[in-house]
Amino acid sequence: MTPERAQPEPRRPGWTWVQHLQAAVLVGALEDVGRIGSARALRLAAAAREWVASDADGHPFAFVVICGSLALEPSAVRRAVATRAPKPRTLSPRLLAWREALAEGPTPTATAPACMCL
Repeated sequence: MTPERAQPEPRRPGWTWVQHLQAAVLVGALEDVGRIGSARALRLAAAAREWVASDADGHPFAFVVICGSLALEPSAVRRAVATRAPKPRTLSPRLLAWREALAEGPTPTATAPACMCL
């Protein structure tokens, strides 16, 4: 029996590989904008907000260049970012289990064998 695999999102017809990459950069930045929690998350959020606010257009991954390439209005994206509420970090199930185990304290173990040291 083989496990089912998640199907990748379908590609937008007519987009170039550069546009797909630009879209991924934009999505990543939009996710980072709302981060709260650790110092690293706050730095990511600040950097993402600064990137979105920038009007620089000197490289293919500048915010305004990406918006133009993807036929998005930069001011509309900025308004959406401004109204977006910060969200707490989501923890992986593995990390959640680890934190729960720490909160419960040490678990009793079987009696360790006596040391045969002389």
